[in-house]
Parts: sequence; structure tokens; C-alpha cells
Amino acid sequence: LSAGKLLTVVSAAGLLQFPDIAEYARRHRGRVRICSGALPGLDILRSANEGGIRSVRLKSRIKPGSMAHEPYILEHGFDLSEPLAASLTVFEGSAAEAGQGLSSHFNVAIALSIVGIGLERTDVEVWVEDDLHGAIHRVMVDAEDIALDMESRNRPSDNPRTSRIVAPSIIATLRAFDAPPVRAGEAPHIAEAELPAFARARAFHIGHGATQRMSPLTTTRARRSPANST
Repeated sequence: LSAGKLLTVVSAAGLLQFPDIAEYARRHRGRVRICSGALPGLDILRSANEGGIRSVRLKSRIKPGSMAHEPYILEHGFDLSEPLAASLTVFEGSAAEAGQGLSSHFNVAIALSIVGIGLERTDVEVWVEDDLHGAIHRVMVDAEDIALDMESRNRPSDNPRTSRIVAPSIIATLRAFDAPPVRAGEAPHIAEAELPAFARARAFHIGHGATQRMSPLTTTRARRSPANST
């Protein structure tokens, strides 16, 4: 970034460790693009945000083996080394809390928050289940213009700590740098999201080309008139 280059980020949760990255990128005329990974429906979520989003909820179901050695899991007394008798809820909270406590697994929560209504307003629920082939992420959105219920089901991976779709997501992001003149999907500037001091700079791209403006702690995007507001 200091050389004015474009940085492609695979682990979105890592951005929480560099809260001033957008200002740093702006100062050096760099850009940051975040791969969408296992997250479904970014384009339609951007569209929903134009009319106003009331709530966003992410419910993730994950195999115990990929979570068993996470510090958060061990600190909270969950023993995932033995088969589970039933599905087990291991986390409920905001995307901000998920990013801090389960950062290696919740890049999806961070990317979802950036495109949607921010870290503090995005609710996250995490379950562990034995009988899964891969992680399942369900995104539920209540918006002014649409209600969304989207789900991604990851295929089994040789690496139990990541999703099989991550590598294709990186390839697709890189291919988008040389996008064809006719393409499907959206690539506009989109609204500012509620993120801690990733601030005041047109420095972020999520997925395949949308530029993300962000402001600290409050959403400052234009709203509809009071008669149509959420």
C-alpha cells in the first residue's frame, strides 16, 4: 500500500488489526480489495442497502474439527474433541465480537458487515454440528425493498480450516481486475458502513468491483424521505 499498489485481502477479519488502513491507503493512493469467499449474495445486498436495511443476521454451521482448537472455544469451556450428542451453539453476538473472538473463521461476517449495515448491527450466530460436509452460511436480511434468505454450502476441503471456495474466490477477484466491457452484476460506489475508523477514504473493494466508502461508527448514507424511511 505504501507504494500505491492494490492489496487483495483474503482474511477480512485481519483488517480489524489495522483500523486506519483506509486512511493509510488513501494517503498513499493504494487500494484494498477483499475477496468475497464463501459469502453469498453481495450484489443483491448492495441493492437492498440503497433502499435501507433494517437487520442482517448470519447463521453459520461449522464442523467441530475446524473449531476445536480455537482460543475462543477453549476459553469458553467447549469440548469439541468428542462426538456431539446434538447441535451446539458456541457463539451469539455482533460481527465485531465474532471478528475478534473467531477471526480465523469469520471473514464472512466482516465482509457482510462492510457491504451491509456495519459490524455492531450485524448479528452472528455460530453452531457446530457433526454431520456436515462443509461450513454452511445462511444470511437473512430484512430491508425496505426486499427480504433475503441466502445460503452457501461449502464443499469438503483437503484443509479442514478453510473453505474450498476460497481459492476460486481469489482467482475470480484477480480476473475482475481485467473485467470485460460487458458484465453482469454491480460495480458502483456504495454506501458508507459502520466500521471502526476504516475511515473517510474510497479505498475498499469487496468481491468483484464495488468500491466501498466507510465512516467510523455511524452510517451517514442518504436515506429516503420520512414517509418511506425504515
